[in-house]
Amino acid sequence: DMHYDAEVSLGQNTDTIVFTAKSIAKQYPKLKNYNMLYIPNGIDSEHFITCNKELPIEYKSIPSPRAIYVGAIEEWFDIDLVYKSAVANPEFSFVLIGKSGINLVALEKLKNVFILGTRPYNTVCNYLYFSDIGMIPFKKNEFTHTINPLKVYEYLASGLNVVSVNLAELICMKEFCNLAEDDHQFIEMISHTKQIDSQKIDTFLSENDWLEKLKIILDKTL
Repeated sequence: DMHYDAEVSLGQNTDTIVFTAKSIAKQYPKLKNYNMLYIPNGIDSEHFITCNKELPIEYKSIPSPRAIYVGAIEEWFDIDLVYKSAVANPEFSFVLIGKSGINLVALEKLKNVFILGTRPYNTVCNYLYFSDIGMIPFKKNEFTHTINPLKVYEYLASGLNVVSVNLAELICMKEFCNLAEDDHQFIEMISHTKQIDSQKIDTFLSENDWLEKLKIILDKTL
């Protein structure tokens, strides 16, 4: 493959190769002897600490508890899983924020699902802060196998309980997330999340601040 060969050639002519998912490195065996640095996603801690934390006006008509998803809503987004979760948990409001490239008509029919569309990044922390559950309702496939979702860090920084499908890149974060093996477990976890030590989460987030990751990259490169 021409693109693959170009990527290998580029990697062989760099000082440091940064990859965000362990499965990605396995796809490039020719680069295994080069300076490969695993750096998964991180968090801009300062942004979430200084967020003004104002109740979004939409939330005045969206009752709590709230289960929220923030991010792109594309083919990897499991509409059926969200639909079944909303039906099984009628006491929860399900809030979706992000640009949609797929048909959401099935979800629009549910009274406890609120599709808000896109919102400016600097206001998203407010929607998260006044929610209860942060969702990662993704289909499990070759693409999501390599995803280390940025939103997990943002959910945790906002004080949310994370409920996600059991993605490969989240296994190492199982201490901080509710990882579901199947649809039934995901649906059940919405209303039965495990309690996580907030001090451990704070430590985890400080270790995964983007500034800390930058220091690691520079230390391994310079």
